[in-house]
Amino acid sequence: MLSSRKIAEADTRSNHETKNSTADSGDITLESKSIELKNGTKLLADVENGSLFSGGDVNLITTNKDYAELVYANAISKIIIDNATIKASNITASAKAEGLYAWGGDTENLNLGATHVIGNIYIMALRTILTQLTGINIGIAIARGDSSVTVKSGSVLQADNKVSLKSETNASAGTYTVAKPAANAGAFALGIIYGETKAHSTVDVHSGATIRSADLELDARNIADLNLNVYSVSTTDSANAAIAIGKADVKSTAQIASGAIINVTNDIDVAALNNDRLKVASNAMAVGAGKAGISTS
Repeated sequence: MLSSRKIAEADTRSNHETKNSTADSGDITLESKSIELKNGTKLLADVENGSLFSGGDVNLITTNKDYAELVYANAISKIIIDNATIKASNITASAKAEGLYAWGGDTENLNLGATHVIGNIYIMALRTILTQLTGINIGIAIARGDSSVTVKSGSVLQADNKVSLKSETNASAGTYTVAKPAANAGAFALGIIYGETKAHSTVDVHSGATIRSADLELDARNIADLNLNVYSVSTTDSANAAIAIGKADVKSTAQIASGAIINVTNDIDVAALNNDRLKVASNAMAVGAGKAGISTS
């Protein structure tokens, strides 16, 4: 149990649960990449009914950001309230996941976080060698994010004012690649690019969970970006091809199970939103003495 209540009696679990307040309760804030309140956990920042004092707020905040190392970004942020009790003036549970990958596939244009430079230099070197020896350039970009707030059976959330349950996911993958015929590898250039973005955001109140408050908000939202561009160019007596493949998996869910006990005196707001920006483009060009070009995406 964690309590911010002010009481006159001995500092025991039972007294914090039952005795009257002697001053305003403080706020309780927990922050991490993921939070799980397990069976029997109690967070108390409330005051008794009719008290002259004010309750504090309880804030559960999880944030996980992953900026791509090599070709893959994956961020998971979760809040699980499992047969636990929270009492406060306001209760907020907010989970945010952010998976980002951005790289200009032309080896002269590299956009990286400082902590990932070494790993991506290896990929840059391999792609440079492959392009120079064969005329083939391959680009890959994958970004995934998953955020969730789950209130399981047996849990009690009791707020004098508002209970807010929020999940937000941002998954963004972007890259481009340019292929040109190798000087000593025959008269052909091939550019291939694959990209994937996955954004899942969930707020889920299970059957058997109890929420009592003046207002209740459930909000699940995603931002999913996929931006892929491949160019294949022939400028001499050569042919070229460009292939671009993109995949998007975007889902937001905000739900209250039929067996949940919801006692709200004012407003209940439930929203599940997706904001998607998806672009997959391939370009094949025969310039000057180039023979032919074909592209597909």
